[in-house]
Amino acid sequence: MKDPTMRPLLLAAFAAALAGSAKAHEVKAGPLTLGNLAVRASIGAVPTSAAYLTIDNAGAAPDRLLSVDCACAQSAMAHRTETKGGISSMDSAAAVVIPAHGKVTFQPGGLHIMLMGLKGPLKAGGMQEMTLHFEHAGAVKAGFHVRDVIAAADDGMAGMPRMKH
Repeated sequence: MKDPTMRPLLLAAFAAALAGSAKAHEVKAGPLTLGNLAVRASIGAVPTSAAYLTIDNAGAAPDRLLSVDCACAQSAMAHRTETKGGISSMDSAAAVVIPAHGKVTFQPGGLHIMLMGLKGPLKAGGMQEMTLHFEHAGAVKAGFHVRDVIAAADDGMAGMPRMKH
């Protein structure tokens, strides 16, 4: 590059582009916004994984997440991890209500989408499409970023420790 003033400008533009692409994308469906879409990369031959997201409802009426489909697994369903007396347990969560003018966060250690019977490895850096079925918004396709590390801080909770699953 011959013009020395162009190099700093190009570097700044490149850095801005990288910062923008690192941000989680969003999917809109009516009053719902799905954000922070991430799925944990598979670990060896372990046949399960988990997906996380935030669902914001800007509408005046609640909606319900009824089910999830993913071609990557034999089944996908909402689960909730609870810890009582120092013992953690996981149970399936029926329809998940997204309150009017509210949000629901699926994150490590809490509500999540459990992927069971993985049909192949989920490799970090890739994308995995899932279809979320809502009572009112209908079927919503969303791409989830496959990551080695899923952080509860992705939901804006800076200061929470990063969790590896």
